[in-house]
Amino acid sequence: TSDQIVALTTRQARSLTTAQIAALTADQIPAFEDADLRTFTSTQLRAFGADKIQAFTTSQIAALRRSQLGSLTTDQLMALSTDQIGAIATDSLPVLTSGQINAFTTTQIQAFTTNQIVAMSGAQFAALAADQVQALTSDQLGAMETRDVAALTSSQATSLSTEGVEALTTAQA
Repeated sequence: TSDQIVALTTRQARSLTTAQIAALTADQIPAFEDADLRTFTSTQLRAFGADKIQAFTTSQIAALRRSQLGSLTTDQLMALSTDQIGAIATDSLPVLTSGQINAFTTTQIQAFTTNQIVAMSGAQFAALAADQVQALTSDQLGAMETRDVAALTSSQATSLSTEGVEALTTAQA
């Protein structure tokens, strides 16, 4: 039960097996303390599966270490809500691979904060599909570093809407 999870010490939470984690219900997951989740291994985090990662609170998502975020599967990342996307720690974003970035839906891409956009690398922008680039908001495009705009492929650049092109600064264009 959730009460039992709350009663776990960090050491006990860290000792949960992947089978025990997989058996948890979505209602139980928010009961984990952020500090407990930070001690989980990549294997333990992947045991939550895409269906259960949705039950993480924004505080729990924000508390994930860089290596933990980088270990999430593309299915888990695609299952994140827009609120969860916005909660990803800015300094953790650079660990996401091109494949992980490419897995995000256009709705998820639009949920990235401007600070998260600034934290992304040119290689991550280059990994975006044309529809993901097209989904970038004017604020997100305006937040991109010049080097990141330069990393866009010609097909990505041509996918920008008129509003998207207008959002670019003179230095970016």
